[in-house]
Amino acid sequence: MQIQLVEERLKQFRNGLRKPDQELFDRLMRFAKQQLQSGVMASSPNPFDSMACAMLIELQRQIQELSARIDRLQTLLDAHVSER
Repeated sequence: MQIQLVEERLKQFRNGLRKPDQELFDRLMRFAKQQLQSGVMASSPNPFDSMACAMLIELQRQIQELSARIDRLQTLLDAHVSER
């Protein structure tokens, strides 16, 4: 599978990262694998292109979820402050 080839190519890079960054790297690779199950890589001649896009999609999803949570918390905080 192409994703294993990319992982192997990036193995030394991963090993050079600090432990917390290795965990983040591994998480990004999991994001890519999850997206690849839907056939994202099928049309790309360079597997890393599809992997990077899958990682960015997942990160954007998380940013949007966190942003929505911040907005909800800000609304609650504003309501609490205005009650005083």
